[in-house]
Amino acid sequence: MTIPDTHTLLLVFATIKLLLGFLLYLLSSRVPHIKGIKLWAYGSLITGLGFFIYVFSPYSVSATLSFAYSLLQNLCIMLGECLFFTGLQKFIGNPTKKSILLGFPLFVVVNNIVFSLIFHCGWISLFINAFLLFVLYGIAAQEFSKKQQKFVQLPSSWKFIFYSLASCALLNLIRAIFYVITKPINSFENNSIITVLILLTTICVALLTYDLILVVMSSLNDNLTEEIEFKNRLYAVIANDLRNPFETYENHVGVLKQSYNIWNSNQIKSWIYDMENISLDSRFLVESLLSWCECQLKQNRIYFNKQNIREVIDTAITHVQHLAVHKNIQILAPEYTEIKACFDTDTIRIVIENLYANIIQSTASNGVVRTTIGCKTDKIGIIISNKDIGADAEELDKLFEMKERDSSVGFNSNKVSGFGLLICKEFIELNGGEIMTKSTADADNYFAFTLPLLSS
Repeated sequence: MTIPDTHTLLLVFATIKLLLGFLLYLLSSRVPHIKGIKLWAYGSLITGLGFFIYVFSPYSVSATLSFAYSLLQNLCIMLGECLFFTGLQKFIGNPTKKSILLGFPLFVVVNNIVFSLIFHCGWISLFINAFLLFVLYGIAAQEFSKKQQKFVQLPSSWKFIFYSLASCALLNLIRAIFYVITKPINSFENNSIITVLILLTTICVALLTYDLILVVMSSLNDNLTEEIEFKNRLYAVIANDLRNPFETYENHVGVLKQSYNIWNSNQIKSWIYDMENISLDSRFLVESLLSWCECQLKQNRIYFNKQNIREVIDTAITHVQHLAVHKNIQILAPEYTEIKACFDTDTIRIVIENLYANIIQSTASNGVVRTTIGCKTDKIGIIISNKDIGADAEELDKLFEMKERDSSVGFNSNKVSGFGLLICKEFIELNGGEIMTKSTADADNYFAFTLPLLSS
């Protein structure tokens, strides 16, 4: 079997890199929520460009121009590989290593200038470039190995990605050692060993990209399954939480039609007042549904500002006051007049309104709802509480989950709105905080959430 010459293999390798780059770029436009794919695309395109520069660079040129071509080629290859590595880091959820993204290409420039242009020791420059690629692929393989150890039930494609990265690292190490032994002038001399190494590297890179595409497609399949499950759960929540207020309103209208000629004016006014409260509750519920659906569809935009949380609490109390008046419940505002945190005004106002609405619904007539604010070094805590009959801890755990939702769950078995509490959990997490609830038979029942004091 005849092995193609080095230039032919490099041309094939560059073409594969460019095609994979275009494929990954098209894929990134379809799945923008999966991090790292666009960086893979840019990395593949730039690396392929580097190999094309070498293949089509002219031979009969001055030493200075030849050095310029060599430097541009090596810089493109290293920069492309660093972008590809950064994409891998983002994909597995690791922070971007700027020291690698910026340091390795800069080191390649210095290396080529010092050893190729000044000291004319080209083999040392080749060794360093190959060794840097070995280190880069080695770090990437190590990161994926840690990911596999942390999550045992990862798809088999992740293991193949690790093997491909480790193989690329090993091949570059062998190439670096070969440069030390043979001391070649050109990095891609038509040497059989170099040709075999390039051929094996091409196969490994192609397998690596193929495995990455498999992982992305698997992630897309998981997302589609989650969306279908979400839609099914949404229908269930709508059936449970939206049906009740409209049925109650319909019953009130029926009773009013039957009793209109019997009741006196005060009874009719009282009944209409009750119907008004039911309609307000229904409107509040529908607005909550709209807000939550927008959040699920990623249409909400979060704008963080450092502002006074007390002002937002006062606004929320005003919006839910009609619910408290109907049951003669007193809502006590917090003692603090000004305490600032970093949050999005609209989403946090919706959270506070929904928490008030749910706790008012679970508070007995003539009761009291209290609001407390606590402050720590890096966050504030807001507690909305009452004194009433407690609920089971396992039941309370269901309040912030879509799965196995039960509309009858509440502090005193009163029905509470599933929409509102789902919104609260979603919006608090978007604002960088946490939400919790607690209930005991002889102590305060409360909802509590935290917000960061400073923008992260």
